[in-house]
Amino acid sequence: MWNHLAQFSEEQQVRQAAEVLRIAEYTAERLRNLSVRLRERGEPWAEEGIEAGRGEHALSVWFQQPRAGSRGKYSLACVPLNLGGRRHDYSHVYGVPHVTQELIDELLDDLSRPGAFDRSAEQDA
Repeated sequence: MWNHLAQFSEEQQVRQAAEVLRIAEYTAERLRNLSVRLRERGEPWAEEGIEAGRGEHALSVWFQQPRAGSRGKYSLACVPLNLGGRRHDYSHVYGVPHVTQELIDELLDDLSRPGAFDRSAEQDA
């Protein structure tokens, strides 16, 4: 932490913080739009859209866990949650300095492909 504070001016740190917040907001909006498109297509495992969200001022964005290929390619953090007696598997994208809008666009392009959320073959694995 000291290295970061010593290496960057306060103004640079504020700009960096604003940019990672912008990327998190951008990611959440793109995921919400993707959810609508997947629901309209009746995409397997996303027939009702993909749950996606972000807390106010949060740097992380959560969404329904996609297939293993995307999780590995983008090193997505994953966590299962029990909500109302039903398991929900989520992945997270974190707004950090090396996560660019171009990388988010690439991820969302991959997630928009048919079958990106179809994890039926993974259930027994």
